[in-house]
Amino acid sequence: MKTNYLAMAAGLSALLIHTSVSAHGLWQPTPGAALNMEVTTSYRNQGTADGQLWNIPGVLMGGETHGTEKGFSLDSAVIELSYFDNEHVYGIAEVSVHGQHSEVDMEKAYLGALWQQGATQLQLEAGKLSAQFSPQHGKHTNARNFVDQPLAYDALYGGHFNDIGARAILSHAEGRGVGIEVFNGDSYPASNNDNPGAGDIFAFYHLTFDSILLQSRVWYGAYKANDRVDERLTSGDGHSHGVTSTDPSYWFDGDTRTLGLRNKMIWLGWDWAQVNLTAEYMQADIEGTVRDDLRQAKLDSQVDAMWAALEIKRGKHTLALAYDQIQTDNTLLGDAGPALAELSGLNTMSDNPNRFRIAYLQQWQDHLKWSVELHADGSTEDEFNAVLFALRWNGSWP
Repeated sequence: MKTNYLAMAAGLSALLIHTSVSAHGLWQPTPGAALNMEVTTSYRNQGTADGQLWNIPGVLMGGETHGTEKGFSLDSAVIELSYFDNEHVYGIAEVSVHGQHSEVDMEKAYLGALWQQGATQLQLEAGKLSAQFSPQHGKHTNARNFVDQPLAYDALYGGHFNDIGARAILSHAEGRGVGIEVFNGDSYPASNNDNPGAGDIFAFYHLTFDSILLQSRVWYGAYKANDRVDERLTSGDGHSHGVTSTDPSYWFDGDTRTLGLRNKMIWLGWDWAQVNLTAEYMQADIEGTVRDDLRQAKLDSQVDAMWAALEIKRGKHTLALAYDQIQTDNTLLGDAGPALAELSGLNTMSDNPNRFRIAYLQQWQDHLKWSVELHADGSTEDEFNAVLFALRWNGSWP
């Protein structure tokens, strides 16, 4: 029997709204215009997409999950312009490039309104949005300890989910709140929707116990796909890795439902260092049809994705460790099932795709940071070890 994720999320949201927590404040933007810029560049001795299209075995991939390649890379370049008036209205626009094969994209362009009554705050936003169900989603490379994001976001959200839509967030100064987002449904894992075809709800709370700050979040998302193709397989976008045909080889029609849980624990009990422990778990149920020009098969898939990271910060120095794992359970019904599983990458490998990483970061100057990472990557059929060096710059005005 399928789990009723919507009922679970709604129940947890109600529980969070009635949780008593310690004060952590509300979002208080500074009036006026502001400009923020970030650039991250790196070199690695091996990548997940060296001479091939990156596929996590057992996952129906798409979106902008182009993987990484050996050599130098512009991992992220971001320019964000924002304006807040003295009352309630604000606007944000962001242009960015992510990864070796990404193009310049207007990632965000939206208007918002902010109201506060006592300890309660309401945010309404509409335009092109980056989904906000988790603080990890949409976090740029400059703001992460690791250059590459967790595998869960590549497997389930095509790297990141950006779409035209609207959002409402109701939060309290004591650190709890709920939000809802509704999107057109034109971004992976959704596609080609005439009506709102994607959305999510989320709830969050903060708790403080002596020297421990706990930040928790839960979310549920639903996405509808019609005639969805893996756009990475086309040659017209410059990302094809040797694929010469611009025609899609298979299509997916169906629904993706996700449930996510996140916990972050911040330990402030030591004067000499701060310790952060973060973990996320996501489960996706995917039901629909995989088809090519001549055949089709019914797909029933469950993807379990988790990642955990430990971070130790002292002054300008940070040491971080992270582990990711993907587990899939795929069933393709019909005579064409085995052939379509091979075509679409839904065949699994003997071990669950996984990755272990260690990173050291140093804030070299006020706006410049360097880092080195060691990877043991098992997210492809051929496991490999890699070393990565990165430089990160950020600046702002005023």
